Amino acid sequence: MHPLDGAYERINGARERLDELKPEVQAFRTEKRSGITYDRRPGIMTLNGRQQRVVMGTASTRIFPAPLKLSRLIGEVVQNLRIALDYLIYELTRFDAKAIVEHTQFPVANTEEIFKQLLRRYNLIGNLSAEHITAI
Repeated sequence: MHPLDGAYERINGARERLDELKPEVQAFRTEKRSGITYDRRPGIMTLNGRQQRVVMGTASTRIFPAPLKLSRLIGEVVQNLRIALDYLIYELTRFDAKAIVEHTQFPVANTEEIFKQLLRRYNLIGNLSAEHITAI
């Protein structure tokens, strides 16, 4: 068994859920396509130097909550991909540290400052090579 088989299995699980998710998203989009409503009222506006009768209005978009099944499938896709990343970081730290490293987690951050904080929090500093940190 390869050390990343668990990660690959999670990726396969995400693909399966995506296949199940696509028709659900399309059905939701088709059902809610009429979600734009218009408030029309007569009015007078000056156009090209002349007053003309016009129909004035505003458009508003109603917000429809996603069906529970759609929310669940999206959550399962994200969770499977997140766990695959955690498998990867565990194996990288085990490889670099030449030992099992407890409490590792893949650092997901949108700033360099947060990334550095997560490296410390997830026990990656000193256990993960600079090359792997740069790659991440």
